[in-house]
Amino acid sequence: MKTVPRDSLEDTWNRLCEFDQAASDKLAKQFFELQPALGIYCAAQQENLDDDEGGDSPMIELTITFWQAMTEHADRPLRMATPEEIEAVEDKTIDQLQKLEAGSEADLQRHALGTIEDHNQREMLRFGVEVLFARHEDKPDLAPDSLGMEMIWLNTVVEVLDKLVTETA
Repeated sequence: MKTVPRDSLEDTWNRLCEFDQAASDKLAKQFFELQPALGIYCAAQQENLDDDEGGDSPMIELTITFWQAMTEHADRPLRMATPEEIEAVEDKTIDQLQKLEAGSEADLQRHALGTIEDHNQREMLRFGVEVLFARHEDKPDLAPDSLGMEMIWLNTVVEVLDKLVTETA
């Protein structure tokens, strides 16, 4: 699938941010019914972050935004992700990061930037990174250690959704 344009992501994010509680609950229910494995994955990650005082993570909101934007851009429903697909993508991301641990901080940063630039959904990754980092804009030194976990989650969600769109085509 073609890259979802930045303006589509921003429009979807802004539209969803304007929802009242009832509309948000309805969309979340629809998401969890149509993508239960992704919903459970995000809820579990959110719970892990809450234990690490990262409770303000917009993880579920970003996932629903990405799902909505990709569904709208594909102009058709996405097939349901499986837990095995999600686990395989997350494992691949973690393996890549573990291989880079032996290198320098600069190697890790180059790899992260290259991953974004080379990704089919690079605008989605950039948007997600910006949303995650914006919470710590005023005091970046106080960003929680859980930001690394969020980056793994972000890559996993985007990879899985991109695969679902590509395979649905």
